[in-house]
Amino acid sequence: MGRLITARKIAERPDEVRYEFGQNKRYDQVLVIDPRTMKARAENGDFNWLASSIAAKILRARAARGIFPDSMTFVG
Repeated sequence: MGRLITARKIAERPDEVRYEFGQNKRYDQVLVIDPRTMKARAENGDFNWLASSIAAKILRARAARGIFPDSMTFVG
């Protein structure tokens, strides 16, 4: 059985885009993306597989659509 990781955008500024994310719609972590470099980091410093997986999906959607999505889901 896969794990459901969900994220929702909580802020978008010229210098950063922020998403709350977590497993099974428990938004207990924050992902921060620099839109100038497209580098992502976890606000708490723990860039684990959850953060990496959802960041990659968000960045692929951004590359395809030209905008950061309002929300994203990843099953891994």
